[in-house]
Amino acid sequence: MRSTKRSHKNLPLPAALAVLALVSFLPLTIAAQTARPDVDFRAGYDARPGAPTIEALLGHAMGDAISDPDELTRAFDGLVDAFPDRVRKIPYARSWQGRELFYLVIGTPERVAALDAIRADIRVIARPDRHDASAVEAALERVPGTVWLSHSVHG
Repeated sequence: MRSTKRSHKNLPLPAALAVLALVSFLPLTIAAQTARPDVDFRAGYDARPGAPTIEALLGHAMGDAISDPDELTRAFDGLVDAFPDRVRKIPYARSWQGRELFYLVIGTPERVAALDAIRADIRVIARPDRHDASAVEAALERVPGTVWLSHSVHG
């Protein structure tokens, strides 16, 4: 009669390698999830007097907890409230869960005040086929350098 006991000797090689890889990386995964950042992101930078701290905006220190969407929205609203001349919150849609989706524009007071004109120039530059060459050249001369940073858990 054949034994029904299973042993590691009966485990196919690909499955054994997969188990080994999982067991090997598990401690690294756990450490990565529990480690707090040891980087001082504001080293050498003196914040404007009265500027809110990350702790004040989020309600906890960075790395102490995962912020939910409502906490992040309150934090971004806090930035808008603290720097109304430098930060503008612009809603663009609603999520499938009904939450407002938005982006922030951050800049100098002069650039934030001129945001509508800057947008208009970017539209001209983006579609030069719809404008005469002199309008495109003028927009290129006026528009400041801009950067779009888009971050989410999905990439």
